Order: sequence, then C-alpha cells, then structure tokens
Amino acid sequence: MTCSLKYSNNRTATVTTNGMAQLPNSLVIIGTKGQIKVPDVLYVATKIETKDGVVDFPLPKPTAFFNYPDSTGLAYEAIEVRECIKHGHLESIIMPLKDSELLAEIMDSIRHQVGVLYPEENAM
Repeated sequence: MTCSLKYSNNRTATVTTNGMAQLPNSLVIIGTKGQIKVPDVLYVATKIETKDGVVDFPLPKPTAFFNYPDSTGLAYEAIEVRECIKHGHLESIIMPLKDSELLAEIMDSIRHQVGVLYPEENAM
C-alpha cells in the first residue's frame, strides 16, 4: 500500500508498506536544506544520516531477556513518562497529546481508505 499525504505550503509525504513483500525499513526526509536518512530498522532507529555526517543513538544495553529484539529502545519512552510524572506534567513536551491524536486520526483514515475496519467499528 502506498499513501500520499498532503500538507500545507505544498508539502507532501509518501508512505509505502506491504505485509507480503520485504521492503527496506527506512525513512528519507527531503527538505529545502537537504535530507535526513534513517537507514534501517525505522521502528528502533539507532542512527540518522545527513550531509554533515552520521549521528548514532545507541540502544541501552539490556539488563534482562526481552522477547522482541531491540525493545530496549522503549526505555526512552519510559524515561520520558517517568520525567513527566516526576514533574507533574500531564503530557510530554516531546510528543504532546494533540500530536498523538493527530497521528491516530491519520492512521485511522488510511486504514479506513484501504478497507480495514475493526469489529467494534462496525457497531458504531
């Protein structure tokens, strides 16, 4: 499935996914000042590449067994939740609720457009 998203100021995004084919799990953002590449394993990115070089974001070393490879990357989310709770914040400055809601709306819209409905949605 390929999805084209249109944004203000003539900006666009194209997303391609397929459950039946092996596709590169990567991301390229192209803008007026250059591009940013996340070369592999997008769901647990450990580096970005720009015209200025490569920046590495190593995963925390696991202290226990995890069922899913690289799931120690979720530690960053847990740390952010802890910091928010510690400081009495109701939402993250990094990923505010409005951004999470917008992302969910976009994903639901795409899912509906390709005909994927959850059983509980049929009751609505």
